[in-house]
Amino acid sequence: MKALVIHGKQDLRSQEWETPQPRQDEVRVRIAWGGICGSDLHYYHDGANGAFVVREPLIPGHELSGTVDLDPSGGWRRVRRSPSIPPPSASAGRDSKGNRTCGQTAATWVPPPPPRTPRVA
Repeated sequence: MKALVIHGKQDLRSQEWETPQPRQDEVRVRIAWGGICGSDLHYYHDGANGAFVVREPLIPGHELSGTVDLDPSGGWRRVRRSPSIPPPSASAGRDSKGNRTCGQTAATWVPPPPPRTPRVA
């Protein structure tokens, strides 16, 4: 798979990375859209974000949406990752709104919003 990787201050490279294989309780997501935030810009421009210094290759971006392309359980389709909504516990399951949650992470995978109709100016 292709990835944009930060290796240090103003050192951004397009690279081929091995396509990950999900473990038993994981799924693999083919990313359709991804966003970067201020911390990602600091990692690129400064090589650090506060006390967090880029010491090994870093793939920026943590707001994203995509399609599950490999799921051993067959229970997932489209997802978006919202880092601002933590799961209720460290184990996989559903939160109080019925959103599927990822185990061992501080993020929730939720169904994507409906597609927007483009505006014609």
